[in-house]
Amino acid sequence: DLIPYDLYNSTYIDVIAETESSNTAFIITEKISKSLILGKPFVVYGCVDYLKILKEFGFQTFSTVFDEGYDDINNNLERAQAVAQSAIEFASYSDDKKQQLINKVQAITEHNRNLALDFKFLTKSIVDIIVNSSTNLGIV
Repeated sequence: DLIPYDLYNSTYIDVIAETESSNTAFIITEKISKSLILGKPFVVYGCVDYLKILKEFGFQTFSTVFDEGYDDINNNLERAQAVAQSAIEFASYSDDKKQQLINKVQAITEHNRNLALDFKFLTKSIVDIIVNSSTNLGIV
C-alpha cells in the first residue's frame, strides 16, 4: 500500500504491534516487513521470543538502542508494557542522541533491508518444502 514517505521519514524508529500477539504465533506481516525493507530500527510487540525467531531467520535487532528484554516476557500485558517502555526511553533522548543511535545501527538496517529484499531468501522455505515433498514422494 501507499506509504506517506515524508511522514514516515520524519520518525526515528517504528513501534510495531504485530497482528497476532498470542504467546505461540510468530507471523511476519507487512508491519515488520515495512521496517525491514525501509531500514527503520524497531521495537515489536508480538509473541514471546519474536525477536529471537526473527534472528533465527537471519535478521538483526537493535539491542544497542533498545532494552529488548521484553522479548522473553510470557505475560502479554507485561510484554506490551515493556515494549512501550523501550520506546518511551528512546523518545526521552535528545534529537542528537537519537540521531547518533540511528547512525550507529545503520549497518543493521542495511543488512535487514538486503535480506528482506533477497529473492532467494524469500523463496527458500517454499523451495525447501517442494524439494522435501518431492523427495518424500520419490519424485526427485
